[in-house]
Amino acid sequence: MLAPVQAFVDRLTGKRLWAGHEKILRQKDLFILPNRYGVYVAFLVFASFAMGYRVQNNFILLGVIFLFLIYMLSLIASVRNLQGLSFSFRTAPYYMASETQQVMLSLQRTDPVYNLELHLPTSERLVLNLPKGQAEIRPIVGNLPRGIHTVPALKVQTRFPFGIVRCWSWLSPSITMTVCPTPDMRPLTEYPRTTQTPVTEGSDDLFATATAQSEDGLLQDPRTFEDGDLPSRIDWKRFAATRELLTRDFSAPNNGDVVLQASTEMEKEAALSYLCGGVLVCANHQENAIMILNNQRFTIQNDSQRLEALHALASA
Repeated sequence: MLAPVQAFVDRLTGKRLWAGHEKILRQKDLFILPNRYGVYVAFLVFASFAMGYRVQNNFILLGVIFLFLIYMLSLIASVRNLQGLSFSFRTAPYYMASETQQVMLSLQRTDPVYNLELHLPTSERLVLNLPKGQAEIRPIVGNLPRGIHTVPALKVQTRFPFGIVRCWSWLSPSITMTVCPTPDMRPLTEYPRTTQTPVTEGSDDLFATATAQSEDGLLQDPRTFEDGDLPSRIDWKRFAATRELLTRDFSAPNNGDVVLQASTEMEKEAALSYLCGGVLVCANHQENAIMILNNQRFTIQNDSQRLEALHALASA
């Protein structure tokens, strides 16, 4: 019976948002109501009081006073258990749509916190005890699709100390998560390169002579096998001798920048996945790249430019 009421109350109180990524719970941020067992205790208090008053039995009245004090102490202790608890959210620079996204959450208070429940958007619940008053966790916020999303609201709740009342608050930080397309990562040699010297900003003919990287290039030192590498590139003789999986990496003599441009025949999501995979492959091999998206050119030579390109892919 109380489940629909609780769901309605959660919807009513869950609309409160706060700016930034840090929050200290004040008394005004907390909500408190009796749960099912609290309703039973309240009914027992009133029924016992009525019976004790009717029969004029002082022992029953003393029992009623005792139960009432327990009820009031539960209300006070539940509020004190959450009051002053600070939360700090951090997000990763980017996420992938193919992965389960997590945020980094730091909880801290000078006093210990017990029986703390964290209700996640995935309907999961984490039960925490902070005897030292601090903890670092990574709660799962869901499997969000490609795009720029605000961190979903989390509910923090406690039933401390007797479990007859629940005190809760909502955590709704105004920070965003960049969820990139599912990456289509291919071997580095499958991406075309510019045939001239590495590109710089302001050049007008960057793509006129772009060509696929030749497999007849220079043989570099073997490296550890990575997902997406061709099996034909594996050094099977060394694997048979050392059981170590290495790849013979070829690179063209002309080390121009990698050109990331999806074919016009690709569907939108497939094209975005291709570009995202190319950006990550170039990052893994520490290669400069040029990405073309919606007739806009992104020169990717450092981490900040790479994040800008991934943000553009997420919001495309």
